[in-house]
Amino acid sequence: ITLLTETEVVDVQKEDNKIVGLTYKNADGEFDVQATSFIDATQDADFAVMAGAPYFVGGEDIGIEDKKMAVTLMIHLNNVDWDGVRAEAASGKFGEAEVTETAAWGFVELTRVYKPIEENTRLRGLNLAKVGDDYYINALQIFGVNGLDEASKAEGIARGQREIDNIVAYLKSEFKGFENAVIASYPPELYVRETRHIIAEYQLPMADVWMNRNHWDNIAYASYPVDIQAQTPQDYGYIVSAPTAYAIPFRSIVPKEVDGLLVVGRSAGFSSIAAGSARIVTTGMAVAEAAGAAAAQIVGTEQSFRQLSQDEAGIEILRATLMAQGAYLEEIETTY
Repeated sequence: ITLLTETEVVDVQKEDNKIVGLTYKNADGEFDVQATSFIDATQDADFAVMAGAPYFVGGEDIGIEDKKMAVTLMIHLNNVDWDGVRAEAASGKFGEAEVTETAAWGFVELTRVYKPIEENTRLRGLNLAKVGDDYYINALQIFGVNGLDEASKAEGIARGQREIDNIVAYLKSEFKGFENAVIASYPPELYVRETRHIIAEYQLPMADVWMNRNHWDNIAYASYPVDIQAQTPQDYGYIVSAPTAYAIPFRSIVPKEVDGLLVVGRSAGFSSIAAGSARIVTTGMAVAEAAGAAAAQIVGTEQSFRQLSQDEAGIEILRATLMAQGAYLEEIETTY
């Protein structure tokens, strides 16, 4: 594997509907690459869209094109006293909470008592991760940001940084364990939960999620709750369903109209509601492993990804490869 960082794809070469190459540029110059297969693992399916893959944005599939779930700027701290956090959880001051050796969550009363200084922001209950001496909090919601617009994202980051300063001052004053906390860094990008959804051979519907449905071309299981984040400070989002386990079909990563390409990650072939669950990183990692195995499988053959998506014998070979690599694909008995 040749890893290129700080690199931008600037063009796509196609023969009819098949991608045959791309042009990228970085500090070393501009270069062409030819290949038989491509995998788009970008957050927003940028490469797939550049290649002409069809897509919709936000909740367009349910008539809400302008649906913009809150984005988040993570809070990165040092000098947090974990025993103090544990004591604050036990006190119940900010509501029920759980604390383990490496994570803490709950404290939902913070949403009510903390007053943001920046318009269109809100602090929700803390999701806090301890990684050595670094502490990361996923709790700051920033509203009204267009995840496909660089200027909008930059404004959201600036707004979030100002709000983080206020949040940390509040925690130092009011929350045990944060008395000596310092801001270690500001993240260079936002956590954007939703932008594009690629239209695939099978658009994973919400019904598959709440029915815990399996598929003959299952390449990964997912089980995260269908978490639709708030869109304004006036609403609090909702959990549509809490599935036990449902399958991600191979067909859901094969985009319509473009050959030689698989799309993995949150912008793959999921309906906008199903993506509330399927969008998370761990699901994307499992799906991406399957995409890599599929790309290796068709090397030296005349088979396309679209043909593989209709080939039961070929999918069984793919599934066997994944299971041999340690992927969990044995059928799970579930109810709904």
